[in-house]
Amino acid sequence: MAYVRPAAGATTTGEALLTAVRDWLPEQAVPAAVRIVDSFPLDANGKVDRAALTRDAAAPDATGAPDAGAAGADAPAPATPGERIVLDAVRDLLARPATALTDNFTKAGGTSIVAARLLTVIEKECGVRLRAPELLRQPDLRAVAALVDRRRAAARGTGA
Repeated sequence: MAYVRPAAGATTTGEALLTAVRDWLPEQAVPAAVRIVDSFPLDANGKVDRAALTRDAAAPDATGAPDAGAAGADAPAPATPGERIVLDAVRDLLARPATALTDNFTKAGGTSIVAARLLTVIEKECGVRLRAPELLRQPDLRAVAALVDRRRAAARGTGA
């Protein structure tokens, strides 16, 4: 989550900022979400109160936009072994039980550290070794799961 206080008179949206930074930041460095704030809360020492920012981020934003994980509440249940492994692991690692297969890993809150942990879980659970760029290039978790399922099938086909 990134917090942005626009310059006086400037107007923008979090989605517009995310689109702009994707052009010049590597995908793993793009924040999962951007919250526009009027000001940064300060603690007693005059530093940004990160806990207050986090509490404010948990509340719905002024536009009434749903939380990133809420979109997947009506999505179909996982059907393949790869889908079950990927979805269960991402939900556990992000502590977001509402995450769905249609969610993008980074937009759902995935970071480079979480990606490394997810890759470890996938390798332990099904013996498929993915690289971080492969994970981060996928449009959603269903595509990650499909990649896992294809690699599992190829490994079984070669006797590995």
